Amino acid sequence: MKDPDFYVLIVYPDDSSELKQAAQVFFEAADEHAKEVRVKAASDVLIPDILACDVLVFGAGSGSPAQSGYSEIQRVFRGINLRRRVAGLVYPGSDGEEGTENSQDSNAFQTCSFLSKMCEGTGLAQPLDCFAWNDEQSEKARVWMNDLIKEWERSREESIRS
Repeated sequence: MKDPDFYVLIVYPDDSSELKQAAQVFFEAADEHAKEVRVKAASDVLIPDILACDVLVFGAGSGSPAQSGYSEIQRVFRGINLRRRVAGLVYPGSDGEEGTENSQDSNAFQTCSFLSKMCEGTGLAQPLDCFAWNDEQSEKARVWMNDLIKEWERSREESIRS
């Protein structure tokens, strides 16, 4: 049975086809539990979308916050508090080549850093690396999303008890 008070927002970066693909897997996993699940590109997200949700998934992408579509969210997020929510970060990861720093890596780090800071005060899940999307990654993403939902349920029960 779906919980009427449980909403999920999955935000994928504008610059990552892998994370757009991952967003669909997260949607399918979350839709089994939540009353409503929304999937949006970062540039299409409105602040009310974020504030209405209990569980948030943000994809970091490989570009800067602006390249990933997070410019508007970054601009207005200074006054928003995500406490009492659970958030998860998904990033494209690396191809395993050590010592290959470039501007794309630096931009991705900026986006991850911004998203991590934005999610301070939430029950922040272990980030999920989604490089080289395949069936194994899909299963890993389903498990990760289910764990994120369980964390939200646990935190909700704790707040009810206190």
